[in-house]
Amino acid sequence: MIVNKAVWNKDGHVSFGVEGGDGGSIYLKTKTIAVETLRLKDLIEKETFIDFLKLDIEGAETEVLIDCQDVLGRVKNIFIEYHSFIGYPQALDKILYILSKNNFRYYFYPVSRDKSPAFSCKLGINIDFQINIFAYKRQ
Repeated sequence: MIVNKAVWNKDGHVSFGVEGGDGGSIYLKTKTIAVETLRLKDLIEKETFIDFLKLDIEGAETEVLIDCQDVLGRVKNIFIEYHSFIGYPQALDKILYILSKNNFRYYFYPVSRDKSPAFSCKLGINIDFQINIFAYKRQ
Protein backbone atom coordinates (compact mmCIF):
# COMPACT_ATOMS: atom_id res chain seq x y z
CA MET A 1 0.00 0.00 0.00
CA ILE A 2 1.34 3.42 -0.97
CA VAL A 3 0.16 6.53 0.87
CA ASN A 4 0.98 9.82 -0.84
CA LYS A 5 1.70 11.75 2.38
CA ALA A 6 4.70 12.66 4.49
CA VAL A 7 5.20 11.17 7.95
CA TRP A 8 5.28 13.73 10.71
CA ASN A 9 4.45 14.07 14.40
CA LYS A 10 0.77 14.88 13.68
CA ASP A 11 -1.85 14.64 10.98
CA GLY A 12 -2.25 17.77 8.91
CA HIS A 13 0.18 19.68 6.70
CA VAL A 14 3.82 20.75 6.86
CA SER A 15 5.68 23.38 4.85
CA PHE A 16 8.35 21.62 2.77
CA GLY A 17 11.09 23.59 1.01
CA VAL A 18 12.12 22.21 -2.37
CA GLU A 19 15.52 22.84 -3.92
CA GLY A 20 14.67 22.07 -7.53
CA GLY A 21 16.21 18.61 -7.91
CA ASP A 22 15.05 15.64 -5.92
CA GLY A 23 15.82 17.09 -2.48
CA GLY A 24 14.24 19.38 0.03
CA SER A 25 13.53 19.82 3.71
CA ILE A 26 11.23 21.32 6.27
CA TYR A 27 14.18 23.62 7.07
CA LEU A 28 14.50 25.11 3.58
CA LYS A 29 12.64 28.39 3.42
CA THR A 30 13.06 29.10 -0.29
CA LYS A 31 10.35 27.67 -2.54
CA THR A 32 7.92 25.89 -0.21
CA ILE A 33 4.92 23.68 -0.78
CA ALA A 34 2.30 22.41 1.66
CA VAL A 35 2.58 18.64 2.06
CA GLU A 36 -0.17 16.54 3.64
CA THR A 37 1.09 14.60 6.66
CA LEU A 38 0.16 11.66 8.81
CA ARG A 39 1.44 10.76 12.25
CA LEU A 40 3.98 7.93 12.09
CA LYS A 41 3.29 6.97 15.71
CA ASP A 42 -0.31 6.13 14.79
CA LEU A 43 0.91 3.81 12.01
CA ILE A 44 3.39 2.05 14.30
CA GLU A 45 0.73 1.56 16.98
CA LYS A 46 -1.41 -0.37 14.49
CA GLU A 47 1.32 -3.04 14.17
CA THR A 48 2.44 -5.58 16.73
CA PHE A 49 5.88 -6.01 15.14
CA ILE A 50 7.90 -4.07 12.57
CA ASP A 51 10.99 -5.78 11.22
CA PHE A 52 12.53 -2.71 9.56
CA LEU A 53 11.72 1.01 9.77
CA LYS A 54 13.47 3.40 7.39
CA LEU A 55 13.44 7.13 8.15
CA ASP A 56 14.86 9.13 5.27
CA ILE A 57 12.63 12.13 5.83
CA GLU A 58 14.87 15.10 5.05
CA GLY A 59 15.22 16.78 8.41
CA ALA A 60 12.00 15.69 10.09
CA GLU A 61 13.65 12.68 11.75
CA THR A 62 14.22 14.25 15.18
CA GLU A 63 10.66 15.53 15.66
CA VAL A 64 9.17 12.26 14.38
CA LEU A 65 11.39 10.08 16.61
CA ILE A 66 10.63 12.19 19.68
CA ASP A 67 6.93 11.60 19.02
CA CYS A 68 7.44 7.85 18.35
CA GLN A 69 9.86 7.07 21.17
CA ASP A 70 7.26 5.25 23.30
CA VAL A 71 6.27 2.84 20.50
CA LEU A 72 9.73 1.95 19.15
CA GLY A 73 9.61 -1.25 21.21
CA ARG A 74 7.66 -2.73 18.27
CA VAL A 75 10.57 -2.07 15.86
CA LYS A 76 13.42 -4.56 15.47
CA ASN A 77 15.70 -2.68 13.04
CA ILE A 78 15.82 0.98 12.09
CA PHE A 79 17.67 3.14 9.59
CA ILE A 80 17.79 6.91 10.10
CA GLU A 81 19.31 9.46 7.76
CA TYR A 82 20.18 12.28 10.17
CA HIS A 83 20.56 15.87 8.92
CA SER A 84 22.03 18.85 10.74
CA PHE A 85 20.90 22.17 9.34
CA ILE A 86 22.92 25.37 9.53
CA GLY A 87 21.27 27.86 11.87
CA TYR A 88 19.29 25.20 13.79
CA PRO A 89 20.30 23.25 16.93
CA GLN A 90 21.91 19.87 16.31
CA ALA A 91 19.86 16.96 17.69
CA LEU A 92 21.94 13.83 17.14
CA ASP A 93 22.18 13.44 20.93
CA LYS A 94 18.37 13.29 21.19
CA ILE A 95 18.15 10.59 18.53
CA LEU A 96 20.87 8.48 20.15
CA TYR A 97 19.20 8.83 23.54
CA ILE A 98 15.88 7.61 22.10
CA LEU A 99 17.61 4.64 20.44
CA SER A 100 19.49 3.72 23.63
CA LYS A 101 16.35 4.06 25.76
CA ASN A 102 14.63 1.61 23.42
CA ASN A 103 17.43 -0.96 23.66
CA PHE A 104 18.90 -0.39 20.18
CA ARG A 105 22.56 -0.86 19.37
CA TYR A 106 23.64 1.59 16.66
CA TYR A 107 26.46 2.32 14.28
CA PHE A 108 27.15 5.11 11.81
CA TYR A 109 28.08 5.52 8.19
CA PRO A 110 29.07 9.02 7.08
CA VAL A 111 27.41 10.46 4.01
CA SER A 112 30.43 12.64 3.23
CA ARG A 113 34.06 11.79 3.87
CA ASP A 114 35.55 15.27 3.92
CA LYS A 115 39.34 15.23 4.40
CA SER A 116 39.22 18.27 6.70
CA PRO A 117 35.76 18.52 8.32
CA ALA A 118 36.97 21.05 10.91
CA PHE A 119 37.53 23.60 8.16
CA SER A 120 34.81 22.70 5.67
CA CYS A 121 31.46 22.65 7.42
CA LYS A 122 28.91 22.70 4.62
CA LEU A 123 27.71 19.63 2.74
CA GLY A 124 24.95 21.17 0.69
CA ILE A 125 22.20 23.70 0.80
CA ASN A 126 21.72 24.49 4.49
CA ILE A 127 23.34 21.20 5.70
CA ASP A 128 26.56 21.07 7.73
CA PHE A 129 26.42 17.42 8.82
CA GLN A 130 24.68 14.28 7.61
CA ILE A 131 25.10 10.71 8.78
CA ASN A 132 23.35 7.38 8.29
CA ILE A 133 22.44 5.56 11.50
CA PHE A 134 21.80 1.82 11.44
CA ALA A 135 20.35 0.32 14.62
CA TYR A 136 19.15 -3.08 15.71
CA LYS A 137 17.44 -4.32 18.82
CA ARG A 138 19.77 -5.89 21.36
CA GLN A 139 18.83 -9.39 22.41
